[in-house]
Amino acid sequence: MALPFTDDFERANGELGASYTVGVGDLAIDGGICLNLVSANTEHVEYVNSETFANDQTASALIAESGGAFKAGVALRCSGTGASFAGVGFRLDSSTSLEINTWSGGTFTFREAVTVSAWADAVELEVELTGTTAKIFRAGVQQGSDVDLSSYGIPSAGAAAPFIYGPGAIYGFAADNLGGGYTPPVLPFVRLQFQPA
Repeated sequence: MALPFTDDFERANGELGASYTVGVGDLAIDGGICLNLVSANTEHVEYVNSETFANDQTASALIAESGGAFKAGVALRCSGTGASFAGVGFRLDSSTSLEINTWSGGTFTFREAVTVSAWADAVELEVELTGTTAKIFRAGVQQGSDVDLSSYGIPSAGAAAPFIYGPGAIYGFAADNLGGGYTPPVLPFVRLQFQPA
């Protein structure tokens, strides 16, 4: 395979598959949707292992509105598993708030919240991470100013991943390296409404 990496989760229910490594938690496919089927109040990240990512990278996800909870996004520069997992995560906490989180040695830390325009079902979240600067986009429109992550000790390398907390769910995921003239991948619109199993 070659970048960009895309996944619409339209395959048999069960594990995400051999292209992913479990960082923390346990994600699964259920009815063409990526979600966690294990624990309502934990973080779940499985990163792409089938591609080689540059340090400057981007990821995007079509976020499913699950009873107004959202609770899903992307993680970048992920590596290791369990107690050695490291990465930086960006996920919706509500329709108007996005959380930035980090992991180091498997330890999860909330870093800050960013106000975003009101989200709706199947609207794309995109994050670009260059050095220690993040740009957050809602359907191609940057949300707020660039975010300086230099004080958070974020990883310098690793892979991109879908990131889900509790009831969150994702319809589609894409990731790529950042480079000159890069345009974030546009994920296909998969379905109109999230229907929990």
